[in-house]
Amino acid sequence: AAGTGVWYAVCKGVTPGIYRSYLECGLNVSGIKGALFSTFDTREEAEGVLAEAQDAGWVEAIPRLVPL
Repeated sequence: AAGTGVWYAVCKGVTPGIYRSYLECGLNVSGIKGALFSTFDTREEAEGVLAEAQDAGWVEAIPRLVPL
């Protein structure tokens, strides 16, 4: 079905959002102190959790201090 597979929701990282690959997710959380992300089976699940985190004030863009 469309939209299924593995989806990554980055709640705290360089650029919070929904990502399709671990590479994209990793670029946003690797080396970031306090980074927070989860994996989901569908985009809808990932979007729902990210929206809940946003409402709770848990979503935060954390600047990268040291380049990858």
